[in-house]
Amino acid sequence: MKKTGVKFLFVLLFCGVTAAQSFREDLESVRKIRLLEAVSTDVASIAPKGNLTFYTEEPLSSFSLTSSYVRIVYSSGKCRSESESPYMSRDDWDVGEYKVTEIDISPWDNVELGDLGMDIRNFRNERLYRSHKNIRILHNKDVGIAIEVHGTRVRQVFLFPSRKNISLLCNNDFLRKFYLGNKWRRYSEEKQMIVDLNYPANVTDLQVTRLEGEDRKFQIQVTAVDSENDVLTYNYGISNGKIFGMGAKVIWDLSSAAPGAYKITAGVDDGCGICRRIISKIVTIK
Repeated sequence: MKKTGVKFLFVLLFCGVTAAQSFREDLESVRKIRLLEAVSTDVASIAPKGNLTFYTEEPLSSFSLTSSYVRIVYSSGKCRSESESPYMSRDDWDVGEYKVTEIDISPWDNVELGDLGMDIRNFRNERLYRSHKNIRILHNKDVGIAIEVHGTRVRQVFLFPSRKNISLLCNNDFLRKFYLGNKWRRYSEEKQMIVDLNYPANVTDLQVTRLEGEDRKFQIQVTAVDSENDVLTYNYGISNGKIFGMGAKVIWDLSSAAPGAYKITAGVDDGCGICRRIISKIVTIK
């Protein structure tokens, strides 16, 4: 029994290291996107084709990498005197429309702060919400990186324009003071505000099985996990055909489709939208 326990611990440690390494690789990949310069086509060169999220509007705003979910924020092209965002905003930058102003990357699996391999000695450490003392934001505006953590677990990493880009801000003294200052929030949090934190759900498996006796109908089976056991809504994106049914098991009918290759993508919503891991599969109709 003792020998078996040692083997099991080794597997857990190995999986943890692998998850952290994969997330670091994803982080390095998105850091190649040049903030305030890159456009949607530059983002598309990083995003893996065939593993995009359901959101297909232009510009490309979200996609999945090996171990993470990535969200892209683009400039609005409109300098506003006030912003509804208590943090950094797409309206802050005078760089025209649809330039990348922020990248948010969230790990699918458990990644500890120490696993990032970052020197955070010069990062400011603040409580993000009054009602959650263990939810903190570590940030350094000189380098343009912020890390949201729950205890020591990484929730998100934010990449934003560093202070060297201050000349590209909209002409607003309040904005300049905010970006040159050390606080993460531009406005104070309301004292009575209640924050409901959520860890989004992930799709872990997508099975596509041709129905017996049917050349163009498929049984779809989705497996998903949510750490908080929230009620999940299953969503399907298809390039052709129809979906019959609801939930984790549905039928994909391609009876009217011409010969060719067709894709199905599955995602789950636990209340935050489809904001974490999705899986896509392709079938060929002859």
